[in-house]
Amino acid sequence: MDMYRVEKSWDGSHRVRRTSGDEELCAAVGTAAGWVIGTGIEGLAGLARHVKNRRLSRAVEDMRQAADSDENHRFLRLATDFVRRYPSISLGHAAYADALARTAQYEPALRAISHAVELGFDETEARMIRADIYDDAGQPGKAIQEFTVLATSAGPELRQISLLMRARLLKDVGDYTRALADANEALAVLPDGWAYTLRGHVYRAMGDLDRCVEDYSRAILLDPDEPGYLENRAEVYGELGRSEDACTDRAAAAQVRSRAELAGTRAPVKATRPLAGSSEGDGRKASLPLLTIVGACVLLVIGIGASAGAVIVLAVVALLAGLVWSAAVNDGLTLIL
Repeated sequence: MDMYRVEKSWDGSHRVRRTSGDEELCAAVGTAAGWVIGTGIEGLAGLARHVKNRRLSRAVEDMRQAADSDENHRFLRLATDFVRRYPSISLGHAAYADALARTAQYEPALRAISHAVELGFDETEARMIRADIYDDAGQPGKAIQEFTVLATSAGPELRQISLLMRARLLKDVGDYTRALADANEALAVLPDGWAYTLRGHVYRAMGDLDRCVEDYSRAILLDPDEPGYLENRAEVYGELGRSEDACTDRAAAAQVRSRAELAGTRAPVKATRPLAGSSEGDGRKASLPLLTIVGACVLLVIGIGASAGAVIVLAVVALLAGLVWSAAVNDGLTLIL
């Protein structure tokens, strides 16, 4: 089942990515793992700025941009260079593990995250990354082990995601009883659209289509702008012989999808510089040329004993020149009296 994720990039632009329902559930822990890397990189960037290490700052910034894009091979190249230059920084090895996993090099990725832990990287965060690696590598048993530990977390978001991921894996191996128990517990921790959708998937796998529709409907009520929820329910309506309801859901999903794709094609709003003289900017840069030109012209006229008419003409010329300069500096016309 196709679903659509609208992602925001570092530069403020948006893009729409087609995914499936299960991929979205997998993306939940992947996003959490990526957040760990991204947050750590941001912290490392702050440290580099604090100690005024320009080379480290540049390396961190390049790696941050690559990590936030689809340039996985560039991210891997930068992360490889980073751990070579700064072998004692644990976050660098965690980012290296993430880069390796993105290029399907799972065993080296696992070794890299283990080395990051040896250097002081947080074990819980490392488990998030390992669970994501095992899941991508097609090793559900080991992924379930990591999610089992993570499910004991005190944080509701991490606990819910871990329970949902374990429920999905248990469903895939046919253990519906335990999968349903995990889905119920995840809903008790944090009831949201993804939790209801996952439990609906379990009910559907068990053949209980009526309960499946109920959970899909709850997901739609919580997040009506997710077309995948509507598509899920439309499929089950089709299985139940409710063709009119299925057509209604598919039409609604198409409308939501069109809005999402439109949002993804909009150009980012370009940041504008503050106006001269505002609380956010320094008007002196724009006003200084104006004052300098006017003052120079007045002194020149006085010095050569020109008439009053000449003074007025030169003052007007100087004023216009200053306004042109102000417009060039501030990307707009600013009159400074």
